[in-house]
Amino acid sequence: MKVLVLFDSVFGNTKKIAEAVADGFKEVKVGCLLLHAGEVKPEDVAAADLVVVGSPTRGFRATETVVKALRNPHLPFQGKKFAAYDTRIDPADIASKFFRKIVASFGYADEQIVRLLKKRGAIELLPAIGFFVTSSEGPLKKKETENAFLWSKKLYETFVGL
Repeated sequence: MKVLVLFDSVFGNTKKIAEAVADGFKEVKVGCLLLHAGEVKPEDVAAADLVVVGSPTRGFRATETVVKALRNPHLPFQGKKFAAYDTRIDPADIASKFFRKIVASFGYADEQIVRLLKKRGAIELLPAIGFFVTSSEGPLKKKETENAFLWSKKLYETFVGL
């Protein structure tokens, strides 16, 4: 099994989650390539059995770098298993009811990642997940890197159980 972890990060939080995900796969002796989404090449995607894609939520969407990579017609996502994640502010930490309602209406980056990959013919392994930051610039909430590490193990177990 080979895993490709693609990410973009604005303040470093999403990168920390990507590193924790990669560490989880490495612990179970799975080959894992960690790449910034702007650096991915067709051969990186082609060699992967599972692609994990992460982005911070910026304006209710994934970053332009992630979107550009997922829309790149030269990257062979067709038939690839994938999982998506984002980093986001916990709705419970949003004081304004109005803003919580806006967030609930417009969503998060993981939803866009899933839509784009499914449109490209990729197959979702597990539902997308969000990891929480304390504010728009972070840092990550306590235990989120640990949660990411454990999530990668769940991805592994699901993949090998197919």
